[in-house]
Amino acid sequence: MSGVVDLKVLLVSPGESFDMKTSYLPIGLAYIGSYLQKHGVQVEGLDLRFLNSWDEATHSIAASGADVVSIGAMIEMPRALRIAGIAKKHLGAVVVLGGPHPTVCSDEVIREKNVDIVVVGEGEHTVWEIIEALEGARVAQC
Repeated sequence: MSGVVDLKVLLVSPGESFDMKTSYLPIGLAYIGSYLQKHGVQVEGLDLRFLNSWDEATHSIAASGADVVSIGAMIEMPRALRIAGIAKKHLGAVVVLGGPHPTVCSDEVIREKNVDIVVVGEGEHTVWEIIEALEGARVAQC
C-alpha cells in the first residue's frame, strides 16, 4: 500500500501519573509514529504525564478523532486499560496495546474487553501491518 492512508492513529503513553512533565520520551511510540508517518499515516501523540486529570485525558482522546488508538504500556496497565475503555466508548476505535507488559503477558492482555490487538515485541512494522489490514478492510467495504 502506498500514498496517504485515511486512518488516523493516536499513540498514547499512559505514564505513571498525571502532571509529571518528565523529560524522557516514550521512544517506542516515537519510533512507531515516525515509521507510520513515513508511510503516509496521520499520527498524533498523547502523553498523559503532561495532562492533569482523567477528564482532560478523556477530552483529548475523544477530540483526536482517531480510528486506531495504540497504547504503549510498561507497568502502568490499569491506566492503559482505562485509556482503552475511553477510546472504545468515545471513538469506537480499534485499540492496540503493546510494550513490555503486553509482550510478556499477551494471553492475559488480549482477553481484556477493550483491547482488540496485542503487539508482541517491536511494534514499528507490526503496527504498520495492522494499519494496512484495517485500511484494506475499509476499502473492501466501500
